[in-house]
Amino acid sequence: MFKLKFTFSLFALPLLIVSHNASARFLSEDPEGFKAGVNFYTYANNNPINANDPKGLDTAVIINGPTANNPFGHTAIATTGNGVYSFGNGVDLGSSVTDYLAKQADLRNTNVITINTSQDQENAINSYLASQPVNLPPWILGVIPNAFDSCATRTAGALSAGGMVDPYTVGPSFPSDVGAQASLWQQALGGSVINIPQNSTTIPASLNQFNPSPANSNAADGGFVLYPNMSNTNQLQSVYRKP
Repeated sequence: MFKLKFTFSLFALPLLIVSHNASARFLSEDPEGFKAGVNFYTYANNNPINANDPKGLDTAVIINGPTANNPFGHTAIATTGNGVYSFGNGVDLGSSVTDYLAKQADLRNTNVITINTSQDQENAINSYLASQPVNLPPWILGVIPNAFDSCATRTAGALSAGGMVDPYTVGPSFPSDVGAQASLWQQALGGSVINIPQNSTTIPASLNQFNPSPANSNAADGGFVLYPNMSNTNQLQSVYRKP
């Protein structure tokens, strides 16, 4: 199956973007460029049976179940190539989604709701997340989260920033509210629901797309990457070490 897409180059020349599900490759460059990784021809993380890439972008809403110490559960969010934003449980913001899910599988059940989103939506979500303080307010008496600034209100706020508002909840959001909000927009815009039971030993490869890409990673090294599909193969793009 072929998918045809039109995009525009730096010089406003229309380019035909062709993806081929059976071979798990773009037949021309992925329009996401370096945001999707250094390989411009990978389609759906080489897993077209279990994943698709209709727009090149997805947002993942992570609903972690309750634990003995947290009866409310937990929520987190990730956008394509930007890593996980999980506030309030000591996770580095923008770190590996699949590592996070593997660690959570030791503790509880998790549902991951992926939503097909546009570049503008993801830009708005990422801007909102970057504007938030790293830490949440302390829990009240050490046992009750601050209802007005929690993992759930921040995840709900990120979705709302991307135009995916919650029409159900009046007042602060809890993880169950965020799950309903994400499910609504997954059904409206497309996407999938992935269940990761407690004690799972593998994380679906389709979720690798949410891990931080080299362009967004703080660990990027210096060097050069050959820019694919250029008439002059000596043209290279620099990848500079981040401070």
